[in-house]
Parts: sequence; structure tokens; C-alpha cells
Amino acid sequence: MRVLFVGLGSIGQRHLRNLKRLVTDEVEIFACRRTRHNLCIEDGRARQVDSLADHLGFTEMRDLHEALDARPQLVFVTNPSGDHIETAIEAARRGCHLFIEKPLADSLADVDELRRLVAERNLTVMVGYQTRFHPCYQLTRDILRTGEYGPVLSAAFEWGTYLPSHHPYEDYREGYAARRDRGGGVLLGLIHEPDMIQSFWGQPERIAAVGGKLSTLEMDVEDTVAALMTYDDDGRQFPVTLSLSYAQTREVRRFRIQFDRATLLCDLCENTLSLFDRHGECARRESFPQRRREQLFVDEMSEFLSAVRERRTPLVSLEDGIESLRIVERIKQQLCEPCYAAV
Repeated sequence: MRVLFVGLGSIGQRHLRNLKRLVTDEVEIFACRRTRHNLCIEDGRARQVDSLADHLGFTEMRDLHEALDARPQLVFVTNPSGDHIETAIEAARRGCHLFIEKPLADSLADVDELRRLVAERNLTVMVGYQTRFHPCYQLTRDILRTGEYGPVLSAAFEWGTYLPSHHPYEDYREGYAARRDRGGGVLLGLIHEPDMIQSFWGQPERIAAVGGKLSTLEMDVEDTVAALMTYDDDGRQFPVTLSLSYAQTREVRRFRIQFDRATLLCDLCENTLSLFDRHGECARRESFPQRRREQLFVDEMSEFLSAVRERRTPLVSLEDGIESLRIVERIKQQLCEPCYAAV
């Protein structure tokens, strides 16, 4: 099997290591990279090695078309978000199955062309939303499907984090997340939360949002967003709020779902999920203290490889990636242009 990685930063290296961990057959790995650094990045730390290609075991290429001429069966799109869709379309034209790191793209502009190519060539495409493999997410999804606690009355999702702390080995101002021209901004960077909302309830009926470039962080895209979404459940409407921040120095990641007969609280930093009854008593608590973040990526890789092998739609499909991006695009339309101005 021949595999191509396009982009090999921290997430690309993570996927490469997990691929080698899971594939027991002979695999030939190529990587198309724009940068020439030899930083091995793992667990948020970077160390210099003599040759990244030798260290990770890949053949390095500089040109995408040359790399695709090597006829890879699988292509991992792990370059900056602003380049995802162009890279994916080129690989799809060559008949490659695709793993596209989230977000699918930085806009919906060319997704129809990718959708057409994928259908025409019967390709397997998965979008990298590893939170879908978190046991707290999966348990919440199952509770929603059973409807055992009655209808949803409201929900709230919050993720606040500090962008300069994400990759301490690099200047955050040069990373893709801080730059509009590379597909940055908190909505695309923290799109896992819109993806969860979309996976639970689909597209909202209406969206109102405020935010933009509000902090003193040196970036030219939005760092803070709050959105109110309205969902319709057989004529009964309920609100879902979303709060995202790249300027929050103490990380918080959690969501609440208020059912008619219970309140669900999930903390994705602590890996806990609790259900409280109408009397405020804890009726159920699930805790996954030993759940390592790395396992989410391993499970994600295993799902992609199985979907390719079985020629089926993966757990997180191309359509899922499009719909999550659609919510982000709708929120962006609500943000006033002056809020995007750099300070």
C-alpha cells in the first residue's frame, strides 16, 4: 500500500505514527512538504532530529503532482486549512481515498466539485473529527437517540482555550490558526463543537451570532464568537448556544443538554458525563480519567482504514464535513466585518 501525506506538522505526524502502528502489511509512505524543518513533534513537544524523513520513515517530495504520480492509494490532507479543498480535489482526480483533517475547507466554495469527484470515482472520504470517538460524545449521542429523558429544552456548548499555548514550539502568529489567508480563526480551529451540534441535531432553523477579532492576540481572524441557534423539533423550538474563544487563558470545554426530565453535563477536559434528575440528584455519572487523547486518534485511524478496506461510508463522512462547515459559514455571515479587522 502506498500512502501520501500532504503537510506534516503536528497533526500529520500524529496520523503517520498511528498509521504505522495499525497497518501490519507493507506500506510505502510519501510526504509532500513545503517546509524543510526536521522537528519531530509529539505530545505538544518538538525536538530536532537529523532527518525527519529518516526518523519517521517516509520519502520526501516537494511537488504535489509529482507526489500523486507515485500513485498513492490513500492521501492524508494535513496541510493548512486554507489548502485542504484544493489538495483534496487534486487527489480525488487521481482516484485516491481521502482522509481530510478538520475542517474540510475554509469555505464551501469548491465542496461540490469534490463531492462530484468522490461520487464519480466511488472514493472513501473521512473528515478528521476525533471528538466523535470520545466516549462522552458517544454516550450523549446514544442518550439523544433513545429519547429516554424526554425532549430537549435547550443546550449550551463552550470551548475556551488560549491559542499561544497550543504549539509552544512555534510562534502562534505564524501558525495557520491565526491567519485568515491560511484558513484560521476560532470557528474553523474549534469546529469540533459545531460538528457535535450538527451531528446531534443537523442544521439549525436560524442563527444569530456576535464576535470577531476582540482580544489583543496578534491575528487577523476572529478569536471570540458567541452564537444562538434555533432548532425545530416537530414544531417545538429549542435554543442551542455556542461559545468559542482563542483568548481564554484557562481552558474550559464542556456542554450541557437540558432534557424535560434530566440535565446532562459533560466536561471534555475532565472526561466526565453526569445526569441529574428533576430533584437535582445525580442519577448517573460516567468518568473516563484514564482516557488518553491519543486513543481518539488511534480509533479514528482504525475507522478510516476499515472504511477503505470495506468500501463503506466512514463514521465521519464527507457530507458530515460539509454540514459542519455549513454551520460555521452561517455563523460567519452573522459577524460584522469590522470585528474581523486586525489590531
